Amino acid sequence: MSSQLIDVYNKVKSVEPVFKLPINYVTVDVGTFDAATGEFEGLTTETETDSEPIEHRPGQHPVNPKPHFFGESWISITIDTHWRQTFTTVPAPKVGLAPVLLKFGIKNQGGGTWSVNVRGQSVTVPAGQSSVTLNIWDAAVADWSIHFGNMSHADRIMIQRSADKIIGAGAFTIPALPLAIVYAPPADATGLSKASYEVAESIGTTSSFQLSNDVSSSQPWLPQNLSDLKDMQTGLNILSSLLSKSQNPVAQGLGEALGAIASGIGTISGSATTGTVSVDGSSITITESKTQTIYAETKNGGPGAGDAIIYLHDAKFAWLMADGQLRIALMGGVYASLPASYLRAHANEPQGTGLPPDVVQQLLAMDPFVAGGNMVQLPSDRFEEIDSQVQGPFEYGGGQTLAGAHTQTFTTTETRSRTDYTTHIQDFNPGWLAQLFGAQASTLKTTVSVTQAAGTTHSETQSINWELHSGPNERFVVELWRDRVFGTYAFRQEPVSGSPRFKGIAKAANGLPLQKQPVKLTTRGRTYSTITDKAGHFAFFARDIPAGKASLVIGNQAAQTISIAAQAASP
Repeated sequence: MSSQLIDVYNKVKSVEPVFKLPINYVTVDVGTFDAATGEFEGLTTETETDSEPIEHRPGQHPVNPKPHFFGESWISITIDTHWRQTFTTVPAPKVGLAPVLLKFGIKNQGGGTWSVNVRGQSVTVPAGQSSVTLNIWDAAVADWSIHFGNMSHADRIMIQRSADKIIGAGAFTIPALPLAIVYAPPADATGLSKASYEVAESIGTTSSFQLSNDVSSSQPWLPQNLSDLKDMQTGLNILSSLLSKSQNPVAQGLGEALGAIASGIGTISGSATTGTVSVDGSSITITESKTQTIYAETKNGGPGAGDAIIYLHDAKFAWLMADGQLRIALMGGVYASLPASYLRAHANEPQGTGLPPDVVQQLLAMDPFVAGGNMVQLPSDRFEEIDSQVQGPFEYGGGQTLAGAHTQTFTTTETRSRTDYTTHIQDFNPGWLAQLFGAQASTLKTTVSVTQAAGTTHSETQSINWELHSGPNERFVVELWRDRVFGTYAFRQEPVSGSPRFKGIAKAANGLPLQKQPVKLTTRGRTYSTITDKAGHFAFFARDIPAGKASLVIGNQAAQTISIAAQAASP
């Protein structure tokens, strides 16, 4: 992180205590209940029906308009079968971004107790107390009722919240901002299994234009990271200008401080200029590409231990609240990557991780394998099983090594076009003398146009490469899942049977064994994959392979139908 950004961060942080955000409660006086008559005076819902039907066409059916806020009321309109409108007005006071207390009063209650119920919370008020407040915190709608003896009244209130009047500026630090988790493959006895995750990003911009004369244009442009900072600088300048005009000396001083911070950010500007001279049409494409590769190795353990947890340490943000808009800019941080096993072992040692223990636990909680083990059930709302795309699950063991790769590309294309034109019109309306010589009225229209088109294609390719080893007495069945949150891939193990669910020997037409050939077993829409050993032997141990008919494909040979026997009952 540059020293200039750190300086801006520290200056913004220094003015943060000056702003007093509205954290105190706002009290809304709902009204007073008359215990003698049962009438309620205050914020009540009103209903009115218009006796005159509204205009409509033959065969048309009534459709109620969408309810909406108007002033400090919530208006809903219903239209009956006779086309008469009923207007319902629910009180909806406006408050700032603050928790709310509802105040209720009572009169003529004598010496008896009374009660109020708000959003299911009931409070009994002692005799002699004429008012009570109930906390609805940040609720937007509150149904309420008030009771005294056999008298009661019930209604509804809605709360409108607005941030328009709040101003503030400050900075904060997140100890660890999660970036990704690269999941380790199953740990084997040799400790050689590994996986690599690669992200290749390509951004290509194509600009094309057609024009009939010399045209050039220039417009401001900033990359996204500087654009966010520029927005914050603009907001600081606006806020500084407003506060400097105040008659309050404290506000004037604060305005000067914010102006100093804005000037400290420096000058941020940029422009993009395009132009052509006497060219019928042409285009230019500029492409920027970058690639990042991250490895997860089983020398630190398998899933939940060797997983690489990647985060931004001490991520620093600056924020500005003005004109009802919150602007947040990331100022920077320190890139960090640690295996889950290290974080677990040093979770309570801030000197080893550089993080508070609770933050370490939050990072570990994002990895389901840490608590659930290598066979944990992965949540479907976050993880997507992609075995069907890679013809898995994979089976390997007995000293075999299985290697593979999977790639997914996500492409977004944005196109923009603009046409500028100038039109010259010459009108000729001949007078009476010209008409004598046969002249007629005419209009000459000349248009010069410039058409510019631009398209940006953002392509991100996510790749996973794996190299899975096994010891002589080990057997693995592995599923491949995609983490939708981080875009990485996880290896989940399946239970294996004590004996093969199906086994065989792969031979060529000449009777020689087929070595290291892929073997695929498909049953009930799911495919299991393995490879042959040096003698052509193969076997499937996945416990969930069901009994019955299945399809078997060895290498490039034609598919054959096989039978899977039922599993022996567990003792």
